[in-house]
Amino acid sequence: MTATGAVIVALTACGSGSDGAGDDSSTEAFCDQLRTFIETPADDTAVAVEQFDQLVEDAPDEVSDDLQVMSDAFSEVADLDEDDPESFTVLLEVFGRSDVIEAAETLEQYGADQCGLEPSPDADVDGGVDSVVDSGDDDAGDGGT
Repeated sequence: MTATGAVIVALTACGSGSDGAGDDSSTEAFCDQLRTFIETPADDTAVAVEQFDQLVEDAPDEVSDDLQVMSDAFSEVADLDEDDPESFTVLLEVFGRSDVIEAAETLEQYGADQCGLEPSPDADVDGGVDSVVDSGDDDAGDGGT
C-alpha cells in the first residue's frame, strides 16, 4: 500500500454518499472539495499532498485541527518505501496513534453530519471508527451469522 493509499484509507473512512451538505456556503464548498478528494484520489503522492494541504487550508474551524493531525500523519508516511516491509509497520504505528484515530473519527462524523457522506462499512459513526473492531462484530465471510 502506498502512502497515498494509506491517507485515503485513513481520511476516507467516510465514502461518498448523498449530496447533502450544510447550509453555509463555505461548508458546502469544503464538502464539495472533500467529496472530490475522496472520489478522485491522486495517483501521485505529491499531488495527493497538495490536494490534502488545500483541504487543510480551506477546512472549517470545527475540523481544521483534525485535518492538520491527519496532514501531519500523512507527512510522516509520505516518503515510505512501499517495498520495505518495515514501512507497513510504520504506517500502522502512525495511523494507529490515538490522536490520529480521534481525528479520523471526528472527520468521519463531520463528513456524515455536514457533507452527507456515508460512513465506511468498517466505521460506526456513533461509536467511533474502531468500535466495529472492538466489538468483535465481524460478519464478513461468515454467511451473515
